[in-house]
Amino acid sequence: MRALIAALVCIAVLAGATLAVAHTADNTAATMRTNAARALIEGADCGCTADVRAKDRIANRNTANETGSK
Repeated sequence: MRALIAALVCIAVLAGATLAVAHTADNTAATMRTNAARALIEGADCGCTADVRAKDRIANRNTANETGSK
């Protein structure tokens, strides 16, 4: 019974730690990449750095696919 209680306490502590880390995570870069991808899909041209880099990556990927290199 003590082992079960100890295991449940450990799981609760790990879950709390996971939530604390997730709450303080910085997702600014992911948001910028998502906005740049959305701008590319919608055809909008925001001119931001992420937009320019995303266009370059897509152009390079298309070129690599056409030449058969990876």
